[in-house]
Amino acid sequence: NVTGVQTCALPIYDMVVTRLLGVFSEVDSVSVVATLASGEELSRADDVLVHPGRRELISATAAALLRHLPPTTVTFRITGSREGRDRMIGEYTLEHEGSLRHF
Repeated sequence: NVTGVQTCALPIYDMVVTRLLGVFSEVDSVSVVATLASGEELSRADDVLVHPGRRELISATAAALLRHLPPTTVTFRITGSREGRDRMIGEYTLEHEGSLRHF
């Protein structure tokens, strides 16, 4: 689990890319859910196929979606599935600092 990584969405950004590391060798697919500190779901990707031996997921979010958010905690939870059985793979906490000005 990773916590406290600071992030922001500068006005010059089109996309914000997040690289999530994990051990996916024991699952066939994963679900990734991003929630705000308020409990509101920001994004969800279900039943994403993972290739054997891969150790990362890349998530891309439109920066415009993030710019309207106030400073908040964003938590990514990754669960995996194999043969109908789910298990937690990891939880990652990002500290979103809002939309900062680029000088």
